[in-house]
Amino acid sequence: MNFIPNFASTREHQCRIDLGRFKPRKYPAEYSVDDRFPVVDVETNVTRMKKHYICEATRIVDKAKFIHKAPFVIVDVGKISASMTELPDPLYIGEYT
Repeated sequence: MNFIPNFASTREHQCRIDLGRFKPRKYPAEYSVDDRFPVVDVETNVTRMKKHYICEATRIVDKAKFIHKAPFVIVDVGKISASMTELPDPLYIGEYT
């Protein structure tokens, strides 16, 4: 399948991974403090709330792409010639200047 790079966009979300109970030193990204992080003691099966640090860095989840399989695609790009060069085989309908 083909896709057009000019029409692709990335989806991003926060990392949200548990960094542990101790404050990170020299951590390169943002983090938050969760004072009520549930921790289960496996021996007693008791859940306790403890303070943990959570990563808040932005991570790329996926890339949304305009995928085409049809013999031709009609896209209205206005008069932006840079976008027209990215189309597989431009089909001009009507007047083109």
